[in-house]
Amino acid sequence: MGDESKVGYTLKNGCKLLATTSSHDAVNDGSLMSLILIVLLPFLGAILPALMIRSGRDACAIATGSVTTLSLALLLTNVPAVLRGETIRNDWSWMTRLGLDIQFFVDGLGLLFATMILAIGLLVIIYARFYLSENDAMGNFYSYLLLFQGAMVGIVLSNNILLLLIFWELTSLSSFLLIGFWGPLYYGALHNSLSFVFLP
Repeated sequence: MGDESKVGYTLKNGCKLLATTSSHDAVNDGSLMSLILIVLLPFLGAILPALMIRSGRDACAIATGSVTTLSLALLLTNVPAVLRGETIRNDWSWMTRLGLDIQFFVDGLGLLFATMILAIGLLVIIYARFYLSENDAMGNFYSYLLLFQGAMVGIVLSNNILLLLIFWELTSLSSFLLIGFWGPLYYGALHNSLSFVFLP
């Protein structure tokens, strides 16, 4: 096992942010918060669809797709390091004595799944632009989708059990929101099926 090199930065609130790579590669200051941004961007961007829908359906889809594309682009900047066999970590020390640190990491497997999540999410955004009718609340759907993307990426990049549980619950919440978006259609189909089976 090789040694690890760390670069730490103390924030105004006293928290310490660390970027870690394997010893044979220097730490890139520009990637200090890259993993944290990859996870946070979908959550921060979830407010855009609700605002941009007022400017039209195309503007809403472009704004949503831009958030996912930016997060995906940041993720892919880690490809060279991962291909060299490195594991990139972003640690945000918060309450170290209690073990409440914010830790993200990306290795080969995490990179694969995070890329799949964001790439498929981008395809869904493009497809939904033409699939959803004018009567559907496109802004709400895109907001829920971005929340779901952020939660899923958080699961595959989280480096401790606390973050894993938080993002797991966020995945459940965003899933219920997405399912609820199609609630009237689902219950309508269920009602028609039951009527066909039980009514003469």
